Amino acid sequence: MRKRNFWGIFVVVEILLSWGMSGITAEETTPAEKPPHVVFLLGEKENQSSQTIPKITEYLDLKRGMRCTLLISTSPHDLPGLNALVSADLMVMYLRGRELPEDQMTKIKKYLEKGRPLIALRSSMEAFYNKANPDQGWKDFASRYLGTPGWEFDYGGQSTTEVTVVPGMAEHPILKGVSPKFTSRCSLCQVLPLDPEAKPLLMGKAVGPVNRKERVDNPVAWVVEKDGQKVFYTSLGKPEDFNQKSFRTMLLNAIDWALEKPETGSIAQKTE
Repeated sequence: MRKRNFWGIFVVVEILLSWGMSGITAEETTPAEKPPHVVFLLGEKENQSSQTIPKITEYLDLKRGMRCTLLISTSPHDLPGLNALVSADLMVMYLRGRELPEDQMTKIKKYLEKGRPLIALRSSMEAFYNKANPDQGWKDFASRYLGTPGWEFDYGGQSTTEVTVVPGMAEHPILKGVSPKFTSRCSLCQVLPLDPEAKPLLMGKAVGPVNRKERVDNPVAWVVEKDGQKVFYTSLGKPEDFNQKSFRTMLLNAIDWALEKPETGSIAQKTE
């Protein structure tokens, strides 16, 4: 009798343990959320993006749990590794004057034609256009995707830009934690008129010695949401800007906005 009870208890305990272990195993093997894949395209000399952007990717990798791929073009005619765009959730570019072979341009165009998000910095208005070869390249890239006819001129290398938040836009998620007023070492760029779909976030005023008779305030950061595609562009981005908390915060916020990630705290940490 005792023996039968003993084995009965043993079976019950074994079943309960089995259920418990099954629950734990199932919970432990639940796939984790796939980290966003952000692909950065770099290729310009003037603003040293190959030195500043890697600090951002390191922060995103280590502190934000994102997967970053850094593609650097060391020649105007080559940008290797573009197959990474197939799995990209976001493309960030800091390019200028790239005259890429057709197969490479096709990969970039396929990404954009699918309506996937884009972030572009400063010289990227001329990402695929070289003024020395006006009949070649992708001249209407800026007007088609960035919401501006392009970079007409700037106010000179000796000037700086006084940046202020556009009235009514302070609550935009990209501007969370951004100072309502700061100064950029970048010279102000003439980018008007913007696409009607573009929403300016920051305005710039040229300060100091300039190379123009008249000064016109211009947007220095804006978003474009058209046909389901999210685009953020800023004409800021000199190395000194990356040392400013407001600029870093804006850029990191823009990445969250483009990825449609919920707002997170402390994203304005230093990325040095």
